[in-house]
Amino acid sequence: MLDLIVDLNEVLDTSDVDLTVLDHADPLLLKTVSDKSQLLSGSVADFLKLKLKAFHRYNNYLPYLKMEADFVRSQL
Repeated sequence: MLDLIVDLNEVLDTSDVDLTVLDHADPLLLKTVSDKSQLLSGSVADFLKLKLKAFHRYNNYLPYLKMEADFVRSQL
């Protein structure tokens, strides 16, 4: 994975590249990445499946995000 990061840094002319495995990413990260992503290679169908998976996982997780926000507010 480190080799891939180095190669992407060179190709993109930046040292600001982060990689993560999205298969087991938390719902908020997965949704954020899918919302801001752009398909560079692979099938459109697989890309849309990922976006749909992200949408469903995020929507299923929303009640927990609300509980967390309520807890944080109660501690202020």
